[in-house]
Amino acid sequence: MSNSTGGGSYAQVEGGFDQIPIQLIQRAQRAGAEVRLGEQLLSIERAEDGSVQLDVLSVDTGVTRRVRARAVVLALSAPAMRHVVRSSSMLREAPALTEALDQLVDSQAVKAYLSYDRPWWTDLGIETGRSVSDSVLRQHFYLSSDRSRPALLLAGYAFGDVAADLLAPLVPEASSDSSNELSAASRQGITSVLSEVHGIEVPQPIGAVAQRWSDADDGTVPLWGPGDAPHRRMRAAITPVSGVSLHVCGDALSLNQGWVMGALETASLVLQQGFGVDGI
Repeated sequence: MSNSTGGGSYAQVEGGFDQIPIQLIQRAQRAGAEVRLGEQLLSIERAEDGSVQLDVLSVDTGVTRRVRARAVVLALSAPAMRHVVRSSSMLREAPALTEALDQLVDSQAVKAYLSYDRPWWTDLGIETGRSVSDSVLRQHFYLSSDRSRPALLLAGYAFGDVAADLLAPLVPEASSDSSNELSAASRQGITSVLSEVHGIEVPQPIGAVAQRWSDADDGTVPLWGPGDAPHRRMRAAITPVSGVSLHVCGDALSLNQGWVMGALETASLVLQQGFGVDGI
C-alpha cells in the first residue's frame, strides 16, 4: 500500500457538494439569467438566420417548444450527448464531435463512502491523501484529519470493468435509482478489507453509502480509447461546427474524465475559445 498526498489539501463543501450548482444557479439568477429545470433537449440545428435552433421537451407537461439562441453551450454527459447527436443532423455532420464520442470507451466504476465518529487513520500517521492497494477496494481517499469532528473516507474506488466487478459483490445495493445506503453485511465486508489493508481493527462506520455506474445508456464513466490523442480531440470538440456559436464542455471530453476538474477544464476552454474571455 502506498500513500500519496501530492502536496495538495483536501476540503469539504459545507452543506454538501450540491451547494456548488445551487449557488451557481442563484448567482446566475441574480445576474438576470432564467433557469428552467425539468426540460429535455431533443435536437439542435442551425437556423436560416445563422442562429442556433433548439427543440426542448417539458418533462412535466409533455409540450415541446422551439427556442432560438445566438450562442449555445452543451454541458452534457456522454450518453446524453449521443442522444442529442443522433437526433440532430447538424451534429451528425460534425466530425470533431462525432469522432470524439466514438473514441470513448464506456467503463464501470464503483465508489463506497464510509463516515466515522473520528478519523481513525490518523492513529497510523495518515492525515489526508490517497492510498492504493491490490485489494478489491483498490483506492482509499482520506478526506479529513480533524479529530474533533466526524470524518469521511472514500473507502473504495474501483475504476474499469474488471475492478468494478470485483468490488461490486461488497456493494450489491449500489445503483442509480436507490438511496444507496449500505446494509450491515456490506459495511462489515468493507470494514474487514480495510482492516486487512491497514493492519489494524478498523472501527465500524456510523454511515455508509455507495454508487455504481454500470448502465451504458445512462451511467458509465467514459474513457479515451487506447492509441488516441485526447488533448487534440478535446480542443477540436469544444467548438465542433464551423460558423455556429455552439460549444461543448463537460468531463466526458476532457483530460480528467469522471472528475469535476474535467468539467472545469473544458468550461475554461469554452470561455477562452468560444467567448474570448479568461478561463476559470
